[in-house]
Amino acid sequence: MIRKLMFRHSSQFKFSALLLALTLLALPSFAQRREPAPAAKPAAKKIIFQIMEVKKKDAEPQQVNGQRAVPVDVRRLVKVPTGTKLLEIKAVLETRNTDGRTSRGEAVWTALAEDFTSIVMLPMEEGVFAKDFTLTLIAKTRILDRFLDERVTKSGTFPVPALAEKK
Repeated sequence: MIRKLMFRHSSQFKFSALLLALTLLALPSFAQRREPAPAAKPAAKKIIFQIMEVKKKDAEPQQVNGQRAVPVDVRRLVKVPTGTKLLEIKAVLETRNTDGRTSRGEAVWTALAEDFTSIVMLPMEEGVFAKDFTLTLIAKTRILDRFLDERVTKSGTFPVPALAEKK
């Protein structure tokens, strides 16, 4: 018992008691300073991105950089959820032609209405027509600080004028 009394009067006991008291006083202030847990992020909503129609206009060829180009109308539908920004849409149109070769046309659109028809100019030699096509649209979006690409592809055939089929 004498040892217990001696410990209570020693400086080590006083220091231990003071340290315990300060710790107990500091705990509530640490609890108040702790930042709340981050709220769960809402589930990301999907971008609605569709190619509605691809229509070639053989009867309206134009000259682009000294070469014949056939306009192709691309009607597309894009809906982005709140908090997502649509930056641009890139179109890549590849065709197999009546002469056996391939053609490629590209366009970048910044007119970003939901339902919109845009034009891709397809380089084509005189007397040659596109038969089969593959159209790929790439939508570049930004959600908060992340940049994402959303792709959609459509394949099909274009009607070929009767004169071109006989060649």
